Amino acid sequence: MTLIEAGRCHRVALAVDNVSQVEGWLRRVLGAGSLGIDRRASRDDAGAARINSEMDDLAGADSQILRLGGYPIILFSGGAVGGPVAAHLTRFGPSVHSLAWEVDDLWATQNLLVRRGIGLGAINVPGRHFFMHPRDTRGVLMEWTDGNFGENERRPDEGGGVVDIDSIAWVSAAVTDAEETAAFLGDLCGASPIGGNEQGPSDREVTIDVVIGDLTLRLVTPRSTASPYADVLAAGPRLCALALKVGDLDKSMASLEEAGAPVVRREGNLAATDPAATFGIPIEWTA
Repeated sequence: MTLIEAGRCHRVALAVDNVSQVEGWLRRVLGAGSLGIDRRASRDDAGAARINSEMDDLAGADSQILRLGGYPIILFSGGAVGGPVAAHLTRFGPSVHSLAWEVDDLWATQNLLVRRGIGLGAINVPGRHFFMHPRDTRGVLMEWTDGNFGENERRPDEGGGVVDIDSIAWVSAAVTDAEETAAFLGDLCGASPIGGNEQGPSDREVTIDVVIGDLTLRLVTPRSTASPYADVLAAGPRLCALALKVGDLDKSMASLEEAGAPVVRREGNLAATDPAATFGIPIEWTA
């Protein structure tokens, strides 16, 4: 029986070196829009209160929240030396930091996890969220909250960028054992394996896609040093890359090349751009 019933994806967090630069690029090139909630609103607005108080446990990190492909994306940078964001950037560089999902009863979820022996961290009572320790979740940093930003669907102010983003296709994690991690997440939060997404060669890496709530998490275990995930896993299992779905992959890749983000890998209906051109963030693309 599943321990936790995961709801909507609450947000995808990216750790970046400069929030303003990445925000500008996401808006200009990928057509990211505003979250749609006023961060200055009073605490009577549960969503805005959660945004404001979420920053309390991030040790002074700069932040901004956008919508991309309908999903909330939060950008983190800086913060106190040794703080969670600074430590992530020092160890891993810019990349996916964490994923958050909504639950109906946050504190019941907390108690269930404690009983299961899963370590918790950054428990923020005013912000109504907490993280599970990645050492207990196969390296995948996951957050739970009972706040919400509404449905994960495109808003009218999204689009108009160099490339039109349909949605987030998946978020990738390099893990030691993709099959075991998928089974663990299935038991923990109802992660359901799905097929049909473009993948790299099976002799290079084991790839398993699972759906948690309304977001697909891709679990990858390299089988050889030829895998682009081999160097990632060498630094420790973790979330790493963001995959975006577009309507026309060929056209989108050509547009990205013109915008200064060259394609460094293309395998059928799956491509990757140079992270150096996307502020260090590994981004994959599929149609």
